[in-house]
Amino acid sequence: MRLTHGDTGTRLYRIWKAMKCRCLNKNHPSCVYYGARGIRVCPAWADDYQTFKDWALANGYRASLELDRVDVNGDYEPGNCRWTTHREQSLNRRDTLYVREGTLVTRLDVFLRDNSIPVSTFNNWRRKNVENESLSRRVGRRVVVVGGKKNH
Repeated sequence: MRLTHGDTGTRLYRIWKAMKCRCLNKNHPSCVYYGARGIRVCPAWADDYQTFKDWALANGYRASLELDRVDVNGDYEPGNCRWTTHREQSLNRRDTLYVREGTLVTRLDVFLRDNSIPVSTFNNWRRKNVENESLSRRVGRRVVVVGGKKNH
């Protein structure tokens, strides 16, 4: 007799199935952005829902949160996954911009907020291709905008 976990149809089970489909099912529409790019599901999770569920419950899973990979180019595995809000997850993308000051890297939206620079002002600078010079002048130190699709 085969034992089941009893979670089929639950939100957490659907998250697990969707994660696997994106990475393992070549016919899945999102596979081009995951499996075809080399994103994998760690064997412990791919082979066993209960292992994934145990990790999820021990690491902050709540119905209001979404599964997110810290490194967007990394695999689905315990050391690279977390539970975040939809907003946090939507900012963790390959095309997200960052500001680098020496070795310190800050997401652009956080940098603009912390330095009281309107997004519209930054967007104007970016359209004119003067964002690095203008940001550096505004904050009084050298900063460089990095990331975005052109760098991935």
